[in-house]
Amino acid sequence: MHIERQKITQIVVYPKRKTVYVTMEPNMDIKRKLEIVELIKKRTAKL
Repeated sequence: MHIERQKITQIVVYPKRKTVYVTMEPNMDIKRKLEIVELIKKRTAKL
């Protein structure tokens, strides 16, 4: 889930048993945001 507000971008990742919220700057490049999401998915896959 991707929520974009005036001052923040909040990404929510749903691994098997947990919910992970990540807050980013909205002016960050979309490619960089996607890289971060992929990294989070890899690291949280075993939670």
